[in-house]
Amino acid sequence: MHTIVFEKSEYPIREIDLPEFGNVIISTLILSRKLLGENSRYVSENAQLVDEKIFYYVEPDQIELTDKKIAKIILSELI
Repeated sequence: MHTIVFEKSEYPIREIDLPEFGNVIISTLILSRKLLGENSRYVSENAQLVDEKIFYYVEPDQIELTDKKIAKIILSELI
């Protein structure tokens, strides 16, 4: 697992392989909430750049699940 820095804080990210989408980067909803303001707009241009790198956001307790379990969660919501 790696981290991404946004506004001087680190957030977990990891890369997983989704058969339908290839290798994707995921992070937690905590980061997603930091990137978007109350009006659901990006808080900065940098926030948009960070968000464009992330394919999907999971709950904080899900980021450490196995790739297979995370893939199942993501695919159940996307397909």
